[in-house]
Amino acid sequence: DDNDTLAAALAAASVNKQAHLVAYFEQQSFADLLTAHCPRAETMISLSTEMMVRAALDPGSSRVHRDLLSVVGGQNNFSMRVPADAATVRYGQLLRMLKEQHNATLIAVADDTAGGGLRPNAAGDAEVTAGDVLYYIAARRLDPEQVNWRAAG
Repeated sequence: DDNDTLAAALAAASVNKQAHLVAYFEQQSFADLLTAHCPRAETMISLSTEMMVRAALDPGSSRVHRDLLSVVGGQNNFSMRVPADAATVRYGQLLRMLKEQHNATLIAVADDTAGGGLRPNAAGDAEVTAGDVLYYIAARRLDPEQVNWRAAG
């Protein structure tokens, strides 16, 4: 339950202060409590109600979500950090380049791996800079070294 998850997450965070910590909660209040004490923790909240509403409003959307979250094939959701030596680029240019060269669809950009400053479907002229984290949909994880960052700019 959420009490046990909170206790285990706090214990794990005290043992390894650098570990990437992910915890799943049913209630937002427990997630908020963990991030208040451990800001680097990534918390996940049950989205079952939201998913049912989305499926009712947009039939078939549950299949899209299921496919994107599957780890056994199909198209998946991945992330990658923009390399330190990459030039600043516009979100729209990067979206087009990733689609054309890697058949990947850019869906969001964030300031850091904790999702700070997350901008899903950012404006086309939004700047993406070195160190930002990209979230994209693709059949496989992209290697940042294989991305032609100059072509995006």
